[in-house]
Amino acid sequence: MTHLAALPVVVPFLAAPLLVAAGGFAPRWLEDGLGGLSALTVATLCVLLAVHAGHQPFAYWLGGWRPRHGVAIGISLSIDPLGAGMAAFAAVLVLAALAYSWQYFDAVKGLFHGLMLLFMAGMVGFCLTGDLFNLIVFFELMSTAAYALTAYPDRGAGTDSGRDQLRDHE
Repeated sequence: MTHLAALPVVVPFLAAPLLVAAGGFAPRWLEDGLGGLSALTVATLCVLLAVHAGHQPFAYWLGGWRPRHGVAIGISLSIDPLGAGMAAFAAVLVLAALAYSWQYFDAVKGLFHGLMLLFMAGMVGFCLTGDLFNLIVFFELMSTAAYALTAYPDRGAGTDSGRDQLRDHE
């Protein structure tokens, strides 16, 4: 199970560029399906990690870097039940947000799905990281994706914006 520890962070990093690249010509159902499947995969992996770490928390070193002579240089993921549970919760929330967007957002393209998956990767990495430097890196990734999602245009949303409603009443 320890060899699967990096997958909750890697899966969104692989799926997000595919969704952005396919955003111009892929049908909406394919984008929604791939985004939802990626979020579901991450949530499932995080639950499996939480169950496995319930018996014994463990550390996973990315790239094969291991501590030598008491010095740790490299990226570690510390998998414990609380961190893996929070990562699973974050992935479920992203899955719920993507499911909400299926019904209520008309004009989303692959960029929206890619940003959501990068946001999820940042949250999951933030929950699973094992050191302060990577905690800051994942926080910056999460923040950057959140800023871009906040600025994402709402054109074509399922309901009129407040500005359009005011204009209609005049």
